[in-house]
Amino acid sequence: MGHYHSARTHIQRKADAAGLHLNNLNKIKISNQQLIMGARCRHWPHHIWVEVEEISSYYYYEIGEDCDIEQIDPKRTDPEYFVYECLNVEEVEKLLNESVEKLSTQLQITPSLAKVLLHETRWNTAEVIERYRNNASNLLVSARIKAAAPSVPPSPPAPLPPVPSTSSHSFCRDCWAMHFEIQIGQGISTQIECMEQRCDVRVPEDLVLTLLNRPMLRDKYQQFTFADYVKSHPELRFCPGPNCQVSGTIAV
Repeated sequence: MGHYHSARTHIQRKADAAGLHLNNLNKIKISNQQLIMGARCRHWPHHIWVEVEEISSYYYYEIGEDCDIEQIDPKRTDPEYFVYECLNVEEVEKLLNESVEKLSTQLQITPSLAKVLLHETRWNTAEVIERYRNNASNLLVSARIKAAAPSVPPSPPAPLPPVPSTSSHSFCRDCWAMHFEIQIGQGISTQIECMEQRCDVRVPEDLVLTLLNRPMLRDKYQQFTFADYVKSHPELRFCPGPNCQVSGTIAV
């Protein structure tokens, strides 16, 4: 009760200073969405009314045990409520790399291949392991890492030493580099495909990074792939703030 009387005295002094009569300031038992006190005088100036609301709200939260308010668990009442932890770029990369390293070790495959398979299955390690052990060839074909059938014949020998992709189509280094530069300029990274027109096999990340000579282009490619990996991960979200590099991991 002491909080209420001190608040009432403070508001009364403000009202007296303004030449107003405070005759209907009452303590009422209401829900936690409302104020614990209210002034019912429509003729008060706006600044007095605002202050009443602010003081009322303040003392409402200070009363504590004097208020009979039910504490509601937001997890049960708010369908959009979730728990999250903010992570910077380095922490997200560490999280992703741990999954890649784990899968690479268990299946004895390259980290580049492990990353593609995880990205394809929304970072479901258990699913990748099961499908790979049941039928590795089918998994690689469905993930567009390996060609389904030799419907497109291998490329003819190039005048310079050719660089093959996982699709068995070979092109010179300069042509691959130009192809990658055009794709990255269009915002494409993890979905860069073989240059052969009728081949949809994806080019592995290690081949792209090997043939990109310009540091700025390499950085852009890695930024795009990082964004793709975060978007495909079921427990990661980017902060919606403009140009913000912070991600969040969601406890589901």
